[in-house]
Amino acid sequence: MNATIAATPLAAAETKSSGFWAKAYSAFGALLMVEILAQFFFIAAAIIPVSGAAGSNDNEKALYAVWKNTFDSLLGLHVLNGTFLIPVTIILLVLLSFAARHPWKTTFQTLGLLGLMVVQFLLGIIGAGNGGGNSGIAVVGGLHGLNAILIISLAFLLTRKRWAF
Repeated sequence: MNATIAATPLAAAETKSSGFWAKAYSAFGALLMVEILAQFFFIAAAIIPVSGAAGSNDNEKALYAVWKNTFDSLLGLHVLNGTFLIPVTIILLVLLSFAARHPWKTTFQTLGLLGLMVVQFLLGIIGAGNGGGNSGIAVVGGLHGLNAILIISLAFLLTRKRWAF
């Protein structure tokens, strides 16, 4: 009796894949999680010293020193990771979703991650302005952070749901 239940198309669709491509999807999903957590680390490590320097007695010189020594390099890592590494990883996840023959729902949700990254890029550009001071729109910068939470949440759910190890 159990053999007939397991042979139904519904039961087959609910089983998790464990082939090479499914494992590759899982591994790249885990890599994506690390890359996104690195994003949070880079931006926090860049901002916290700047806010500390803002409260010093020699405000202008302290801010400039922190900006040149810390903020520029960490913000550069944040931009590099978010502009190149994370989108490439998501594109690979979309391709791996096809290769692993994951359900269409998973593939479309993985494409949704790519869509969220496009939104994230645009929010970052608009929120930062042209780099000439406070020319960015602060609310948009805040939406950049909230969208990042959506991205890591969806990435976690997809990786957990399709974990093949």
